[in-house]
Amino acid sequence: MKLILSLTIFLTYLLIILGGLVHNTGSALSCPDWPLCYGELVNTTSQGSFLEQMHRVIASLIGFFSMGVFIKCRSYKKSHPRLYRFSLATFMLVLFQGGLGLSTFLYKLPTLISTTHLAFSLIFFCCLLSLKNEWKLIFEGNFLSSDDKTALQKTYNPMIRDGIFFSISIVAIQVFLGAVMRHSGAGNICGLGTSIFQCFERETTQILYWSLNPKVQINLVHRYVALLAFVVVVWNGMRVFLMAMRTNTLSKDLRVSILLHSASLIFLIILQAISGAIVSKSNISVFPTTFHLASACLIIWNLWSLRNRVRNLELNLFGEVRHTFVSDVLEITKLRLGTLVVITIAVGIFAAPGNINFFKAILSLVLMTMVVCAATTLNCYIERDVDKNMERTKNRALPSGRMKPGVALFIGYSLLAIALPLLVIFVNWPTMILSLIAAVLYLFAYTPMKLKSEAALFVGAIPGAIPPVMGWTTVTGKIDAMSVALFSILFIWQIPHFLAIAMYHAKDYDAANIKVYPNKIGFSKSKRDIFLYTIILVLVSLSPYWIGFSSVTYRNIASVCGISFLILSSFGFFIKDHDAVLSWARTYFWASIIYLPLLLISLIFFN
Repeated sequence: MKLILSLTIFLTYLLIILGGLVHNTGSALSCPDWPLCYGELVNTTSQGSFLEQMHRVIASLIGFFSMGVFIKCRSYKKSHPRLYRFSLATFMLVLFQGGLGLSTFLYKLPTLISTTHLAFSLIFFCCLLSLKNEWKLIFEGNFLSSDDKTALQKTYNPMIRDGIFFSISIVAIQVFLGAVMRHSGAGNICGLGTSIFQCFERETTQILYWSLNPKVQINLVHRYVALLAFVVVVWNGMRVFLMAMRTNTLSKDLRVSILLHSASLIFLIILQAISGAIVSKSNISVFPTTFHLASACLIIWNLWSLRNRVRNLELNLFGEVRHTFVSDVLEITKLRLGTLVVITIAVGIFAAPGNINFFKAILSLVLMTMVVCAATTLNCYIERDVDKNMERTKNRALPSGRMKPGVALFIGYSLLAIALPLLVIFVNWPTMILSLIAAVLYLFAYTPMKLKSEAALFVGAIPGAIPPVMGWTTVTGKIDAMSVALFSILFIWQIPHFLAIAMYHAKDYDAANIKVYPNKIGFSKSKRDIFLYTIILVLVSLSPYWIGFSSVTYRNIASVCGISFLILSSFGFFIKDHDAVLSWARTYFWASIIYLPLLLISLIFFN
């Protein structure tokens, strides 16, 4: 199993590099048909067709290996659920990547699809690394070389993990900017001036520090973030290296692994900076550009591996991942929930007709994310006493006492005070007003109503459905039929989604006196309601096609996804055992998490 995982990781790295080579050599559309090339399984008539076929073959191998790993890990679903979840995630991601790869071919390399394809390749890559790490953690055991665990517990600083997190974040942003730059044609617009802060514009031979030209802006921001990434990665790499040097109680294998990863990380970031300078001077020639991508992927590989090893160390020392102020802030801002909300906002931005400046779109996303994080933080503050009564929430930062309530209150209101005025200045009034309405409804209508009436479900679905409309108004500045369709899809989706959550967390909600329908009407009627609302969701999901906004391709994808989702919802009628019903509800919940992004992404790509 470990060998298969190692091979899949290596092939994924090779596939990412080969994808860069295919793009850099202009080979991306060398084969006019799919999955064959000029009707042949292997075509060597040109370098381009050979490279593109190699890319397809390796992608297929990764798909088969991922399916095999998932099948193997299904047997550990109950004994090692984390291992199973990683295997499921990799399998779903590889299917999604296959669809993106096909879309890239069919729609002739649009920047959005190509950039998304690379981004999800890196997410898949990191997921594979975590899957392998989880396998080793379960089946290979201890990481300490002596029984002096107490001494190490006293000297260990969990802030090390925060440093790795910030390094991963800044490198991910840099890779994303590089992908946008490469796929949009912004990469060859600037040469290297006398410093990294200068753009030698090749068309005008001017030296620029900034420009109104969006491509110059992307190029220069990529350079500025590169400098920041260099400083952050070197600093945190040195911290991890010195920690491993000073710690004698680690096992030899773990200590050597951490030392090698941190040392190679510093070497790679220096190499990355040099290769970036060569790319700027060489006018985006093939070898330097591909090497630049390869070293960036190695940096992510090292950072993610370090993150896994430090996490393993904490689990071994303390039996849990240690909390820090940064992790607590990320917890109260509910980053996972925020990610889904940001996706729905992005759908509104990318689906809306008309053009928007790249950095205005990014700034809009950041500001609206700040509003979402403010609302979730203030929600945690309001519900801190309620959370103490629920098993799944009692160890959070506020109910456990790790964070003072005043700190959360300050963070929440500060985010609102910064984001709302900036939305007016840099975006528009309708988007700010919608953001404010969503926050107010969530905090002052839905949150208190949860303790009084089951109808809070429908009230809470309103602020949950506003984000895509915010994305739409960011571009258009107005609410129209399509924005109403987006609102309707999100509003209806939330009802069966939350009913499923309320079923398998019914005891927790009852203990906290939170009013939910499964506890009032029973599980049988809740299963009926999930099925009925899923029918409505499938019909509403077709509304973009009915109003003439989306294509037949979107209609077909929405129909297939909807019918599959509806079939799953109907299974509840045939399950009588209580534990089996809870398992079905959890499966429906995760299926809804998969269904919504698929639907919304297809709405962007196939409108």
